[in-house]
This record gives sequence, C-alpha cells and structure tokens, in this order.
Amino acid sequence: MFLTDYLFATMPANRDSYIWVFNLEGFGYAHCYMETIKQCIKTIQAIFVNTNHKVVCGNPNLVTRMVWNTLQPFLSDRVKQKVQFTN
Repeated sequence: MFLTDYLFATMPANRDSYIWVFNLEGFGYAHCYMETIKQCIKTIQAIFVNTNHKVVCGNPNLVTRMVWNTLQPFLSDRVKQKVQFTN
C-alpha cells in the first residue's frame, strides 16, 4: 500500500513515538471503498500500535463518523484509545 510505504519512508529513524494530525475536511463517500477500508485497518493495526502515541482527527463530518463506527469493531482497544476527534 502506498500510504504505508510513504509513512515508513518519511519517519525519522531517531523517533519511536509520533502524534499524527489529520485534517478530514473534504473526506466523503467517494473515499469509502471496501478495499480501502480493509487496507486502512491493516495499516492502523501495523503502524499505530507500536509507533504512534496519538492520532488527532480534525474537522470530522458525518462520513468520518460513519467510517470510524465501521472500523472500531475491528481495532484493538489500545488503538481505539489513541484516536481523538476534534473540531
């Protein structure tokens, strides 16, 4: 997956914990494909568990909430606790 390759390539080698901030403005139904969601779950479980301290998602909308509610049952409690939504 391109996103995974990009993330690993741009992470500094001397850091072991990150806070990621995502601006979700403009995220919509066009981004909600089953294969994409499956890849997101795999990426989140592989990367966020060990290298991420927190994920902050700004500007959530109805679609964002729908996707989060769909993904949550497949994620570990440890990963779920790291995700925060903010306006």
